[in-house]
Amino acid sequence: MFAKIKKFFSNNTRSKNHDLALDLKKKGDLCVREERLEQAIEYYRQALSLSPQFYEGLIAIGFALHEKGSIDDAAQYLHQALSISPENADVQFMLGNIAKKQGDSQRAIEHYRHAIKSDPEFGFAYRALFGIFQEQGDAQHAKEILDKAMLALPTDEYFIFERADFYFAAKDYQNTIRLFQKMLQLSPNDAAIHVNIAVSLMSLDQNEAAIHHFQQAAKLEPDNADIHQNLGNVYVKLNRKHEAIAPYKEVLRIDPNHPVQHIIAAFSGDTTSTAPAGYIANLFDGYAEKFDSHLVKDLQYNTPARLLSIIQSHANLSEHKLDVLDLGCGTGLFGKVISPFVGQMVGVDLSAKMLEKAASLNIYHRLECKDLLAMMRNEPDASYDLISATDVFIYIGVLDDLVIEAKRLLRHNGIFAFSTESLDALSQPELLAATPNFVLNDTARYAHALSYLNSLARDSGFSVLENKEEVIRVDEGKPVIGYLSLWHC
Repeated sequence: MFAKIKKFFSNNTRSKNHDLALDLKKKGDLCVREERLEQAIEYYRQALSLSPQFYEGLIAIGFALHEKGSIDDAAQYLHQALSISPENADVQFMLGNIAKKQGDSQRAIEHYRHAIKSDPEFGFAYRALFGIFQEQGDAQHAKEILDKAMLALPTDEYFIFERADFYFAAKDYQNTIRLFQKMLQLSPNDAAIHVNIAVSLMSLDQNEAAIHHFQQAAKLEPDNADIHQNLGNVYVKLNRKHEAIAPYKEVLRIDPNHPVQHIIAAFSGDTTSTAPAGYIANLFDGYAEKFDSHLVKDLQYNTPARLLSIIQSHANLSEHKLDVLDLGCGTGLFGKVISPFVGQMVGVDLSAKMLEKAASLNIYHRLECKDLLAMMRNEPDASYDLISATDVFIYIGVLDDLVIEAKRLLRHNGIFAFSTESLDALSQPELLAATPNFVLNDTARYAHALSYLNSLARDSGFSVLENKEEVIRVDEGKPVIGYLSLWHC
């Protein structure tokens, strides 16, 4: 009888302790919601002192300590909870997060896998596991997790997008489009999905189909300048330049100072004085990685070597080392061919990314990321023996001030060597009559008249050694005629 009474009192005490522990946990939960973590942890500790195996209390204090940043203490309580119920997905997930913070990726992976095994629809666990494999550069396991997540959570756009991104990186554009089309069914009013489909279609040269998706995206986000610009770019790619004007004007409506104004002028037949600095910087920053190979292989460009040959036909470069100013130096194509004859060489360009390429050559003693004319005006008189500008004046219409500065900066017997596209060779007499000095073509490049160049030389005090007419590039399969000019100071 006494044993039964003892057991009764023992069970009753445990029941009361558990009830008290529950009350304390509720107070702790309230503190967590109010972001009073220290007070919450104290309540949880009191609850566990009354009921050491209080499962929900162990999880709660583990979470609070984790949020506070006490991850080692948090792990201790969570492991204790896991010993009571090993299949708890939330506990496994939190322990995975802790292991990752501790730098133990393998243990984190194990915890996340256990969480997914316990709850196959645990989206955050899939994301965390995918993130680790991405950080490790383990594309195969990352793709496997995405495929598994897409089966478990077929409407979760995060996993669909990431898997599409893998397909795009692998140039599997058909599967990329298939997944983005699936996303479009889930979110038909998402402009970004239309853009992603359009970009993928362009990669397959399905430009007509891309137009539809850019147009849909523009309707959904009418004030997104990038979408309108991309639409215009597709029209340009299809050589439908006049149709590109309307979306480009939308870009200008949204951003009145956008460099696309230069392209609008070119396509509209309006000749401006120069291309905006922003247009040049954007063009060549995006062009830097493939600039050299594109010019040499695709455009059959060899102006630097040919200009050097003309210089050598008029000057003995072995007599003394030259101080050179390379205007619009780009990646250093002319710098490379002239470098054996150089004492000091300075390069200037508007494109920071092009200058990074030039710097890697270690042939320039100074590189300036500035507007050409502004840079030249800060240089002292008679600083250089040679000033070069290859494929630079095709982005500048009015050359008067620049030529004057070149004359000021050159020493006695100095040389000004540059290339231009020829207005005279365009076989359009009406252009020469309407704009006798230069014209902005629909290529967005300027062509200059030989008479204009000769008058500039004469008025600024240069003597013309040579204005050699040559094919300076091939554009869209057609030769572009220009001048390789050599003026003497």
